[in-house]
Amino acid sequence: MKRTGLLALSLVLMIILLCSCSSSAGVTSGSKEDGVFYIDTEGRHTEMPKSLPYSLKYNGKEITLDAVDVYEVRSSDYTHTLYVVSTINAANLSDEEFHWLVAEDLETSAYITCEANEYDFRGAYLLGKLQDADSKQITVVYISSPSDHCRYSFADSEVSFSVKCTQEETFEKESKEGKAYKLHNINELTYRFTAPSDIPDAETIPDPLYSTIVKWLNKK
Repeated sequence: MKRTGLLALSLVLMIILLCSCSSSAGVTSGSKEDGVFYIDTEGRHTEMPKSLPYSLKYNGKEITLDAVDVYEVRSSDYTHTLYVVSTINAANLSDEEFHWLVAEDLETSAYITCEANEYDFRGAYLLGKLQDADSKQITVVYISSPSDHCRYSFADSEVSFSVKCTQEETFEKESKEGKAYKLHNINELTYRFTAPSDIPDAETIPDPLYSTIVKWLNKK
């Protein structure tokens, strides 16, 4: 069995196990009224929507993952690069809240699975991030590894994109020595989707974002 097949089987088995046990070893899982699957562990709440936009709680307010789009470049040496472009809307936040979200509390990640290019849930490379303090919109761009020379298109690849927000609210833990300490709660959103068979060319990314991406690439 291919590695991607093993990964998919492992994920299915994990979800079946979690769904069959509503609460086990500190893990609680299930489906919300809208059908979105969730997992709760100590201090962490994760939701896995099947479509976007989708909102995530942040200190009593909401931020929204509006979109995750993919683009591809086929270079003159016939290698392929996948671009993962996400848009996060934080318009509900005050200026101060937006500052701390961007400065400390927001983390994102992207993973790519592409059997043709031997990507087995491989972490994507963070190319750059833009934030607009006026609109409170955050754009995050990932690409497949810049050190790889991928021969094949990333069409029909599996992409997983996560947004993680550290909350002001804390919970208490105890060290091996019996000393109490506090950790911040975390809310997380993970969106998984399949790239289209005909991925748009990266040159179709709207300006001014496309021009900014070109500048980021020139600095690499």
